[in-house]
Amino acid sequence: MHLAAWPLVAVVGPALELGPVNMTYQSSGERTRVRTTTARAVANARASLRLQTMLDSMRTAPVDSAYAAYDTLALNRRPSIYLLMVESYGSTLNAHPSLRAPYRALMRRTDSVFAANGWHRATARSDIPVRGGRSWLSIASLLTGTRVGHQLLFNQFQAAADDSTRTVPHLVRFLDGQGYRTVALQPFTFERPGLPVRNLYDFDVPTYRDDLNYRGPSYGLADAPDQYSLHHTHETHLTPSPDPFFLFFETVDSHSLWNYGLPPYLDDWARFNEQTEATRSPHPNAESFPPVFLPDSITAPTIYDQPTPLRYLRHVAHELRVLREYLVEKAPPGSLVLLLGDHQPPLIDSANRTVPLHVLSTDSTLVAHARRHGFTEGFLPTPESPTLRQEGLYSFLVRLLAAHDRGAAPADTAALPPLRPRGVPPSLLVP
Repeated sequence: MHLAAWPLVAVVGPALELGPVNMTYQSSGERTRVRTTTARAVANARASLRLQTMLDSMRTAPVDSAYAAYDTLALNRRPSIYLLMVESYGSTLNAHPSLRAPYRALMRRTDSVFAANGWHRATARSDIPVRGGRSWLSIASLLTGTRVGHQLLFNQFQAAADDSTRTVPHLVRFLDGQGYRTVALQPFTFERPGLPVRNLYDFDVPTYRDDLNYRGPSYGLADAPDQYSLHHTHETHLTPSPDPFFLFFETVDSHSLWNYGLPPYLDDWARFNEQTEATRSPHPNAESFPPVFLPDSITAPTIYDQPTPLRYLRHVAHELRVLREYLVEKAPPGSLVLLLGDHQPPLIDSANRTVPLHVLSTDSTLVAHARRHGFTEGFLPTPESPTLRQEGLYSFLVRLLAAHDRGAAPADTAALPPLRPRGVPPSLLVP
């Protein structure tokens, strides 16, 4: 029996994988199924070889200097910029059988509100290097213009950032050089044992959980709801200066497991600090929980009684309402907004790793430049909406700003800053 069984384990085992693909908290090349021990050992060895190949290329590949060339730009027209990364806002919303119809209704109504308030909108998709988690890798890919799909590469980037003799180019540093006041709002970031808080991208004003002066009841992971965090940061750090600003906001309200209940939406965000007890979605009322552009069949039931996909949709709808009403009420005229997800949601099946990517502005010329890259009209993704790689958004944004600075769409696009739709090799990030 042993003579018959062990050859089968050695030969058949490496190819044996059972069960559905689990895309939760996995990087782009890892799809975990129920595997035999042999299959897992072989997969581990292959992954190790891929990482070793990547490390070798990082040490030997020449550095692409495209981003260094951005330092020669001098922008005269500098709209304020919002980079809003909505936690777990994934393309599965437009594909999941129980989410597609209500999500599309939500986006059509959201689009109509922006249009009625003079906002121009265009939509694409962004291909993210992670699924269901590890948002810091998604953020690093966007800001550095390099695909950071492994924690090992991120650690290399951190080491380079700690080296005072090296300067790694990235989006925040570029905007700082153009005279922008750069502000980071990350309400879920706080110092923990073994995990210090680091201003990795050198924002002028990093704003974390303990910087929000929040005294109200706890709503979810960050204590403060996103409505409070966003408006507090606007009043404290954005309005006091007339200089153009860049706000990076990593939202929290839509963070899984979507089991905290929805926070209320208050007419006056400062009233959160007056509350002594959290008012949550199990007890909806017209004042705290007005319609969020979802059908009554979804908003009427108590959120805790609903299946995971619908709880997820309701949290995303609430998050979009917070951002929508803030932008309509408070964003400076002519601001440029990039609104996208950080990754697909965990716990919900997804066929790919893309997230919606929206470009908005009350200045039609800014959105027109996005449409020249294939972005489709409106807020709802369509089959024609293009897919941009996350690491290509750095050069896309710089190129858009440079084209806008000229005041028109130049016929000779070769004179614009170099575009890197696939980013640059990771050798840029190593110390």
